[in-house]
Amino acid sequence: MEFASTPMRYAFPDVRKRTRLDHINMIKALRASWRDELIKLTRRHLKPSPHAYIRVYERKFGTSTQ
Repeated sequence: MEFASTPMRYAFPDVRKRTRLDHINMIKALRASWRDELIKLTRRHLKPSPHAYIRVYERKFGTSTQ
C-alpha cells in the first residue's frame, strides 16, 4: 500500500516544523528519563496521524462519496 508509506512531512509540509519540535522534545524527555512527559508528548504527537493518513488516501484514491 503505497499511500501508507508516504511520509507525512512530504504530504503536509505545514506539519513539518511541529513534528520536528515534537521529536526534539521526545528525545529530551527520553534522555532525562521523564516518563510522564514522554507519554504526554508521544500521545499528542500521534493524535493527528489517523486523520493525516485518511487525507493522503483520499488525495490519492478519492473519497467514498465520489
